[in-house]
Amino acid sequence: MDGAWHAQHGKLSDYCNHAPPLRSSGKKYDQTDAPLDSNTPVLPLSAIENIWAPFDDEVQFCLTDFLFQKVEMSQDDINDLMDLWALDLEKKCGSDAPFDNHEALYKAINEIRVSSAPWKCFQTIVPEDLSRDAPDWQKQSYQMWFHDPDVVIQNILANPDFANKFDATPYIHLNSDGQCCWSDFMSGNFAWHHSTQIYEANPNTKGAMYVSIILRSNKTTVSIATGNVEYYPKYDRDVAFRLFKKKLYHQSLTAILCSLVPAMTTPVVHQCPDEYYRHVIYDLGLYIVDYPEQVLLAGIVQGWCVKCTSPATNLNAPGDRHSRKHTKVLLDAFKNELDVLWDNYNIHEMLLSDLLHQVIKGSFKDHLVEWVYKYLVLKDGDKQLIAAIPPFPGLQRFPHGHRFKQWTGNDSKALMKVYLAAVAGYLPDSIMKALSAFMDFCYLVQRSDFNESNFSLPRQHAIVHYPSHIMEFSAPNGLCSSITESWHITTIKKPWQHSNHYNALSQMLLMNQCLDKLAALHMDLSSYLKKLVLMEWIHQSSTQLFACFIQQ
Repeated sequence: MDGAWHAQHGKLSDYCNHAPPLRSSGKKYDQTDAPLDSNTPVLPLSAIENIWAPFDDEVQFCLTDFLFQKVEMSQDDINDLMDLWALDLEKKCGSDAPFDNHEALYKAINEIRVSSAPWKCFQTIVPEDLSRDAPDWQKQSYQMWFHDPDVVIQNILANPDFANKFDATPYIHLNSDGQCCWSDFMSGNFAWHHSTQIYEANPNTKGAMYVSIILRSNKTTVSIATGNVEYYPKYDRDVAFRLFKKKLYHQSLTAILCSLVPAMTTPVVHQCPDEYYRHVIYDLGLYIVDYPEQVLLAGIVQGWCVKCTSPATNLNAPGDRHSRKHTKVLLDAFKNELDVLWDNYNIHEMLLSDLLHQVIKGSFKDHLVEWVYKYLVLKDGDKQLIAAIPPFPGLQRFPHGHRFKQWTGNDSKALMKVYLAAVAGYLPDSIMKALSAFMDFCYLVQRSDFNESNFSLPRQHAIVHYPSHIMEFSAPNGLCSSITESWHITTIKKPWQHSNHYNALSQMLLMNQCLDKLAALHMDLSSYLKKLVLMEWIHQSSTQLFACFIQQ
């Protein structure tokens, strides 16, 4: 056990066991795959002729970032601005504007090569022997656009912003009382057990850095006004169409993730945030989705639990865990010969409890708040108690009550802060105690770290699995779907609004690609300039020390 006690405030503090199942995991290498000593310094910063490339200078880059990302200026307005700029400069000094027009600005963005992950596409083929009376959806070809996940992971691993924020190995964290503590994903049992299984299956993975891949997907609408345009399979009453969509969904995931397969058995060399190279082994870790998509992924019936076999009619009844073995028994029993996407992975194990949709929005907002509201209407009439709360610093007011359309996770969290005070005195003591206990759980489960003695749970089935999830995957607040909820606006809604709404997908993809390129160049420039400042400081300090030594 290669552990270490860390001294803190003059006494023995927490104990972290970093002896990984992959044995000496995270060993450092150079770009040629030659092993390095653990104390080998990073190569010095090389000189770059133009750090702003492909832009001519800082003004061009900052202007592009301002116009395209911050103010989202239209193409015509960019053209007008450049014309006015050029006219003013021509009169004053005879020079040109930073760009001739919007095309020149977009061209510069497209030439950014930092962390580039181009879009890829595959398309379904319409069967040649299709009958004439086949429904329209069978005659249509469908496109799936995606980034190569292997390229995306390489870009994430090489991002210097994460230099002091990543673990090269799973670990076990014990506090001074000998209790296990769970905080980030690599402190969970899942990472430790899976890396053990990888090593036992292939000892040649010795020394590899364990990289668990966490997936996330969600449905959204591109039109807030009508809500009728979805970039996600639309639900229909046609049973055959619904089955087709499920197959297409699973086969699309198979095609998208296939580039990861080689590195799941044979380590590959990738650069890491600290600029060293390591042998990396991939593993499918978690899939974060809300319940409707969990049903689609796990292939269960709507209303069932994705984690256990408790019957939908009595979810509080005891049930065994779903597993690949259980699924195989069912497939054999029903003689199902279809291919299985998750043949090498337990999808039921991968599906994580969703803090936002199950607890904050699901159990609290959509269930408890609605139930209490209906109870109060029957008992006292519609008095809008929440709307009557006066303003107070740090608390959100709900002047129109809780029944408005665009409800977010942050709204639910804000409602939690004032809800008990608003309904106090209007509900029986038993209901108030239940609400109070549930609130305690809600705040407790949002902690960033846990140990064996600091969580207790109310009796509600969606929450029954949280203890095991915390031990397996660590604090759920860091693996919640709310992390990516805001991406709907940036990646879907705003690009849709800026498109011409006709065959808009290609326009939206290009906008997202430009935003990704600008963000990547931002991070690269920030990292380079920080190193430049540090090197200058070291040079000045060493020069001063040398001068003092000479004087002595």
